[in-house]
Amino acid sequence: NYAYLGTFDDQLCSLDFTGVHIIDIEDPASPEKVAFIPAKPGTRNNDVKVAHLETRHFTGDILVLTNEGCGSGFVPRLHSKGVGGPSGQGGIAIWDVTDPTKPKVLKQNFLEFDTHNTFIWQQGDNAYMLVVDDENVQDVHIVDITKPQSVVGTNTVACMQSGVFWGYIGLVREICARIKAERGSDMPVIATGGLAALFQQTETLFDVFEDDLTMHGLTVIHRHNKEIA
Repeated sequence: NYAYLGTFDDQLCSLDFTGVHIIDIEDPASPEKVAFIPAKPGTRNNDVKVAHLETRHFTGDILVLTNEGCGSGFVPRLHSKGVGGPSGQGGIAIWDVTDPTKPKVLKQNFLEFDTHNTFIWQQGDNAYMLVVDDENVQDVHIVDITKPQSVVGTNTVACMQSGVFWGYIGLVREICARIKAERGSDMPVIATGGLAALFQQTETLFDVFEDDLTMHGLTVIHRHNKEIA
């Protein structure tokens, strides 16, 4: 049994808190966080929905999360360590949470507008999602999610975003493969810094994710210099 907790009113819109927290509640007296899906910078994931799909393209559990801008002109969008972030993005994202401890992204950057609520259902072999936005008078949209893992954008912005996101994943994978081949060693790959957290649960790109690798390294150097002083 798992609970999926979105973030609605994080005033600082911090990059390491805002997102979806996945909690194991099998023992309600002792809940345990097992995974975290970080929101895009400057974005909150207000509405989160989980549904089981069985279509010709996908069988398993999906998590749909909405993207809405957070923070304001008076409250900076910051990482908890004080690093500034850009303005937020809209649309939705779809994740495979068949294994809630290892969520994998199926679709990012879908739809251009801020979205507030979703409703998922299956009809025969097809699956659909109703999306309510924050912007238009006619604000109800119906989306076919029979193949949720599709990376083909439905408009210019979505196509560009999909190309950047998945293109960067391909870039990282190819560079790592060539370095390993050149060195003749299947060395571990460590991700750190920037937006690495957005990619760590997307594909099996990294063996380890260490957000504070640089600080750990400086600590080791300091300890070493102190010992030999």
